[in-house]
Parts: sequence; C-alpha cells; structure tokens
Amino acid sequence: MRSSQAEFKAAITSGNADRVNDAIEEVREAETAERAHLFVSSVEEFTHYYYVDDGYQRLSVVRFLRQLYGPHVPVEYRDAFWELLCDAISDEDGRVRQAAEKAIDKVITFTAYRERPVDPLRADLAEIAETQVPTYSEIHSALSTAEKYTREEQF
Repeated sequence: MRSSQAEFKAAITSGNADRVNDAIEEVREAETAERAHLFVSSVEEFTHYYYVDDGYQRLSVVRFLRQLYGPHVPVEYRDAFWELLCDAISDEDGRVRQAAEKAIDKVITFTAYRERPVDPLRADLAEIAETQVPTYSEIHSALSTAEKYTREEQF
C-alpha cells in the first residue's frame, strides 16, 4: 500500500466519494497480510470515526474496515469490529445498514471458515432483530447468514 494510516483517515473522513473509493480500492488491491496489519493497527481509531452525525462518513468507515477485514484477523480485533457492526446494522441511514449487512456476512463467513463458533454472533443479531430494529430487512438477512452457519456446525 502506498498510503499511510493517516492518509487513509483523511480520505475516509473527507466526505469526498472519489477519495473514499480510491482508499477502498487501494486496500482491496493490497496483500492480505498488509490489510490484516492495517486492520489490527487501526480498527479502534476508525471505529471512533464511525460515531459521528455524518451518514456518509459512517458508511465510509464500515466499507473501509470491511475491505481490510480478513480471515486471519485475531478474535479480539474481530470483536471490536463486530460491536461497530451491531450498531451499524440498526443505523438510521439505509446505506450504512446495507454496508453493515455485507460486512456482517463477511465476518460470519470468516469466523466459520476458521472453525470458530458462530452462535455468539447469531445471538447478538437475534437480540437486535427482536428488540431494536424489527422492520429493517438488513438485520434479518444477516441473521439468516448466521443461522446458516450455525446449522452447518450442528451436523
């Protein structure tokens, strides 16, 4: 990757669609190890950039972290991202919910891939679906993905 963490931060928080898309494309083309290293070193910082009033910035953070996330990210960093995604799946902005749904699917898939239990993730989604946002289709789609992997684990 040619950009630094500070340059990615500036792009993601800029509100400029071209800069955001360029940053996401740059990490998409990076080696898996580079993405994992940047994810681990920046997930907490970028999570702070999610909690703002600007829906586009929230969307940008979710999309950027989703692109960085990979199958070999340690569980504690996955959990930090998971907390953000549990908030994002019930975001008032539909674009953010849709991005969160894609990211949740990726996290669940990679969790199952690493042969880790998906049940805790499914339980979190079920709670959100029951108590916070029963009308948002994104949560139900993400929950379906979690249930698919939960059923596979039971056999």
